[in-house]
Formats: sequence, structure tokens, C-alpha cells
Amino acid sequence: MKNFSAFWLLCFAMNLSAQTYQPNWESLDKRPTPQWFKDSKFGIFIHWGVYSVPGWSTKGSYAEWYQQGLQTTDTARQ
Repeated sequence: MKNFSAFWLLCFAMNLSAQTYQPNWESLDKRPTPQWFKDSKFGIFIHWGVYSVPGWSTKGSYAEWYQQGLQTTDTARQ
């Protein structure tokens, strides 16, 4: 019972010290940028961009076959 009470006290204390999320630029600027992000911006740029939108597909379909579906009219997706 003593451990159980200590656990709940710890959870409560952590909740009091937690900061709430503020969706603004000042809140984002307070967080340090990880080193891996600074080192790999080119890779993140290549994978996430406007040009990756046509490659998106719903669950159950395969996005890599997007161009073949545009060029061929007798695909199994129809």
C-alpha cells in the first residue's frame, strides 16, 4: 500500500510540474532542435514535400503503382 501511495503521489507531482502545450512559435522556439535533424535536413526534404502527395494512397492500396495506374486503363483497381 505504501508503494501504491508513493506511485500516485509521484504521478500527481509530475502532473503539477508539467507545462501545457501552447500552439505558437514562441513555444516551439524554446525546444532545442535535435542534432539528427540538423544533420539530415536534405533527407527529410526529399521524403516530405508537395511532390509526395500523388504517392499517397488509402489503406489497402499500394502507392508505388500510382504512375502505372495513370498510364494503364486495365488495372485491377478499377
